[in-house]
Amino acid sequence: MKNAFHRSTVYNSDTWGEVMKRLEVIFSYVIGAYLIFLGIVSLIKHENITMYHEKGVFSQETPTIKNGLDLFNAFFDEIEMILGQSIGGFPILFSIIVFILGLLFIYFGRLLKKTTDYDKPLMMTYFVFSFIFVMMTTLLMTVVYSYLAWLFFVFFMLLGLYFTYKHRLNPENDKVHYFLLLIMFMIAYVSTQHYVYHVLDQDVFTPFDVLSINIFFTVLTALSFMSLYVALYLKKSLMPWGYVDSNEEVLSRRLKRQKRGPIDSNKVYLFDPLHDVLTKLNPIRLFEDDPWFRWPSWLKVTYIELFLGMIMLIFVGIEFNNRNGLLISGDFKISQLNMIYEWLNLFVLLCGVLLYIIVTVLNILKDRYGAIQFVLIFLITLKLFTSLSIKLFQDVELAQLILPINLLLCIISIPMLLINLSKNY
Repeated sequence: MKNAFHRSTVYNSDTWGEVMKRLEVIFSYVIGAYLIFLGIVSLIKHENITMYHEKGVFSQETPTIKNGLDLFNAFFDEIEMILGQSIGGFPILFSIIVFILGLLFIYFGRLLKKTTDYDKPLMMTYFVFSFIFVMMTTLLMTVVYSYLAWLFFVFFMLLGLYFTYKHRLNPENDKVHYFLLLIMFMIAYVSTQHYVYHVLDQDVFTPFDVLSINIFFTVLTALSFMSLYVALYLKKSLMPWGYVDSNEEVLSRRLKRQKRGPIDSNKVYLFDPLHDVLTKLNPIRLFEDDPWFRWPSWLKVTYIELFLGMIMLIFVGIEFNNRNGLLISGDFKISQLNMIYEWLNLFVLLCGVLLYIIVTVLNILKDRYGAIQFVLIFLITLKLFTSLSIKLFQDVELAQLILPINLLLCIISIPMLLINLSKNY
């Protein structure tokens, strides 16, 4: 009879808002569906995986692609090569284990939907699997990025620890916390990108290898964050130790989070000095103490950010339009994988700049989303400078941006980044 009350107050609406409140269930189903799919594919392709394991190297030839189906098959060939280099000669055992794990996550999702009785053990389970996904991603990444892949492992661990213990940190120093995490990501990203372009120059991999591998790793990383999200959601929904409520079993997780209230804990103020240093980096403040120049009161810093963002969008859009024109022209063949790689990277950069402009406008209108704005401009600046450094120090033919435009965009991004570093949010 106890379980008959469960979920009567949890999911009683079909609106989009209610759907977003059951993300812990949706993420469980997504993880389970992907693992089941990966298990089935690995089982069907186990002979190819074993063959690539015996070869011990990646194929150094660009696949012959004449249509979209060939491109789809070539992508899965890349996945087979990755699995062949990482899971050894046991593809069937790997397939069975992954398939069973997928079924378990589907079952976990059904439990989360029906009852809150098992939130504590499920919380620990999702924490463990989040770590397993990160470890699996890192081990697979070592096939391509060698030992440098462990830099991403450090970043993932720091990110997980941050979200787990965020309530114990001083919220006024969130900018510093984001900055330090992004610095760790920068070290990992720049190191691995230079390494992979170095091996591209030595014909160890093809551009299609890099494209397919990065997509596969992105999916695995997303699974890890989904699992971490569910674990943290359940953790914050659990009532404190010693809490007694006769109606606790009929409370939804959302109501439990509201009833629990704020967590009383000792805050850590370790990063206060660094916060003060970053706040002084605003280049606009150079004019505030200048007696010969008075900064116009109507000219807000966010207007300058928006103006620079629009300039960046124009130049990135021009480069993307040039690549897109080649793709839709009659001279393009789908086998020209280098062009696809360049087009996709420019598309990601264009989306990033466009999203930055949208967030900047929302920040002007509502004075919100400052942290998202900072993360976006940091990642855009990182991508631009990494692309520039690869052009200068690596002998590769994958030109995402021509050198003059790349250099100009790097110069434009510097004041945008400094302005965001100096903000408080």
